[in-house]
Amino acid sequence: MGLLEARLLLYGVIFVLYHLTEFGLHRFIHGRFEYRSLLFSIPYVLAQLTLIGEYLLTQPYLSTPTWTFYVGGFGILLGLGFRWVAMLTARKSFHHLVQTRRSQNHHLVTKGPYKLVRHPAYLGWYLYSLSVPLFLGTQVSLFLFAGIGWYFFKQRIAYEEEWLISFFGDAYRSYKAHTHSGIPFIP
Repeated sequence: MGLLEARLLLYGVIFVLYHLTEFGLHRFIHGRFEYRSLLFSIPYVLAQLTLIGEYLLTQPYLSTPTWTFYVGGFGILLGLGFRWVAMLTARKSFHHLVQTRRSQNHHLVTKGPYKLVRHPAYLGWYLYSLSVPLFLGTQVSLFLFAGIGWYFFKQRIAYEEEWLISFFGDAYRSYKAHTHSGIPFIP
């Protein structure tokens, strides 16, 4: 097995572990299985196919600096670690889908990574998603993931925060005023 195949295989292992861990953490936190916790959507699958396609088409012909592999690997670990700590800190207040009704278990979480940023799970996932193209040395995917991911979080954070303000009122407004979103250029 050459370096090209080994790097792609390692990414496949990371990909599977990421999704299984998301699913498992949801099961651990909420006590039930939900297929939505696997986090697959048509845009997501298309992004992954683009990433792999770019890797297979460009890597045999381009020399990717070794540092991108290590920086990308570190970013993947850091991003997923931060995301999973955020999920475990929020516990029952964390959901993969934006909640439009406040449950009795839904509390405003401002401790742990939530002290640093309002959306640490999003920050962790964004870092992960930017680190994967670095890990594979795919420049086009890096720019696509950065732009599309940023736009997604800009829309999602605005939508989610409307609901959080309706649930927690001034407490959330105050938290928002003193804590950055976590995603660059989204206050």
